[in-house]
Amino acid sequence: MNYINKLTYVSYDGFMEMDNLRNNYDSVLELDCKDITTEDKFWFYFGLYFNFPTRVDNWAAFSDWMRDLAFWDRNKSILIIFKNIDELFCRNLTLQSLAMSVFWEEVLPYWENEVIKVTSGSMQPRQFDVYCVMSQYDDF
Repeated sequence: MNYINKLTYVSYDGFMEMDNLRNNYDSVLELDCKDITTEDKFWFYFGLYFNFPTRVDNWAAFSDWMRDLAFWDRNKSILIIFKNIDELFCRNLTLQSLAMSVFWEEVLPYWENEVIKVTSGSMQPRQFDVYCVMSQYDDF
């Protein structure tokens, strides 16, 4: 199956209109970025949800585990929702950009089609989307 995995920024109001979005995925991780003030917390929440076999303490390791997921259900479609994305890492735009670039440049393309080449066909593409929802009273 062909997927076009995406990273989408959306306003709070726009996201509220997508009430059935979650129903299109097997697995939904919803994080409130007000609670994610450090990289360690970011990696911790993902490690907890996806049950990473080892602790993550850098972006390269995070990217590796997000592209592996062989230890996780191979067929599940994944939706990650970052609520209050503008609050991520205490509004540190450099870290926010770094985190999203890991998804945009590495994780999403991998699960879209690179997984077949890397695993010689033993793993298949999966739907994997990321929605970044702005705080209720912030504009783009």
